[in-house]
Amino acid sequence: MKKLISIISLILCMTLLFVACGRATDDAEETAAESTQTSDTANDKDENKTPQTSTDGEPTVFKIYNKAQLLALLENSKAENFAETSKNVIYQLQTNIDLNEDWDATLTTDGDVVTKAPQTPSQEWNGIAKFCGTFDGNGKTIRGVYMSKTINSATSVGFIGELCGGTVKNLTIENSYIEADVTEGTQNVYIGGLVGSVTEASVIENVTVKTNLLVTGESAVSANVIVGGAASGMLTENNLKAEGTVFRKFNDVSIIRVSTADQLLTALAENGDFEGKTLKLMANIDLNPGWSANVTEDGTVVFPTAPDIVWPDIASFKGIFDGNGYTLSGLYKTMTV
Repeated sequence: MKKLISIISLILCMTLLFVACGRATDDAEETAAESTQTSDTANDKDENKTPQTSTDGEPTVFKIYNKAQLLALLENSKAENFAETSKNVIYQLQTNIDLNEDWDATLTTDGDVVTKAPQTPSQEWNGIAKFCGTFDGNGKTIRGVYMSKTINSATSVGFIGELCGGTVKNLTIENSYIEADVTEGTQNVYIGGLVGSVTEASVIENVTVKTNLLVTGESAVSANVIVGGAASGMLTENNLKAEGTVFRKFNDVSIIRVSTADQLLTALAENGDFEGKTLKLMANIDLNPGWSANVTEDGTVVFPTAPDIVWPDIASFKGIFDGNGYTLSGLYKTMTV
């Protein structure tokens, strides 16, 4: 009997031991899994993470979660070998990113002429100079792309300057603005809201670009809302939407546009000689804000006091004065006849 009890006790002990070992193993596996998941998430969102081309030939997916990571990509693209190392990398947006929150890229225009450009925001995008990999917008949106360039040699300008056999897909760019001042005579300049130029066989698909461009100087510049020019490459396009405008500004002095009192008075310093030109108001102008031209009668006539600005003497006016639907107020003039 004692022998039987000893055998039963041994079996129970072994059973409890196996159960304990199983729980320990399960707990260890769960801890390892949680650790791996936390590590992956941390790596994905690490702002300083630099993607490396995989050794097995499969593309590396580099996930971009925030503005800092997108700007880190821009900084990494300055490396001399970036175009080559980007070939086997997929850069994939995980969220919408606004490079300049509370900034408005809206232009003021007069017909096809830009009369007022957007204010310069805090963050400027200098452009990924040369990109040969895949930029997957993943259905997300990048807002607030601002670029301002002075160009005096052949170059490609855009969110991506040169697309060298790469792919851009599933992306929207909006509330964005690119301005380029190109020295007259400069050749082979390509400017695009998304891509400046395409070299080698490249693909752009499912992309919407809402970017305005202003090109001044050289009239031969190739500029478009999405792709500036094909250059030496072949481009496959599918489902592209361009919702911006390309404005060009050259040395046309036939129209003198004024939006403030100072601008108007400076123009009138020519003493009204606008022969062959048009002096055009672009806003309501009050020459003397806060001043009243009212004449009162209370037994005697009381005339208004002289304001700070007196309308200049203009003996004659040659040319066209176009009020353009706006109002000129606060005009004061005295004469001795």
